[in-house]
Amino acid sequence: MPALAGVVLCGLVGIGGPALAQGGAAPQAMEQVMITSPLVIKRDAVNAARAQGLRNPELVSISRPVSYSDLDMSKPADVAQLQTRARNTVRDVCQELGQLYPRTGGQFIYTNTDCVKKATDEAMDTIKQIADAASK
Repeated sequence: MPALAGVVLCGLVGIGGPALAQGGAAPQAMEQVMITSPLVIKRDAVNAARAQGLRNPELVSISRPVSYSDLDMSKPADVAQLQTRARNTVRDVCQELGQLYPRTGGQFIYTNTDCVKKATDEAMDTIKQIADAASK
């Protein structure tokens, strides 16, 4: 199986970005960190008429938002709470990825990346950026 570079998208979905409302209501912010698993490649079924290999592969991953709209990111305890939420979501996303796209059978190709470690590292980097911005 070929080694493929893993991609994990984990970032701020929208902080700020006022929502338009009627009647002069205060703008609302969408405060979320998006947790996304590394990509898995789904092989196309190979028949006798086609050569071995990937033909029109489908890239799959699982994403789930983690809200921090109820937290004050300038407070260390709230940052720790978001980190816990992110770790729990990473665990769930990676577990779901493994169940939906099993490593056995050869139909799916995984990157040489640990799903939990990669997604957690990306989430913690994003949370650090959010906390640093809130502290200024």
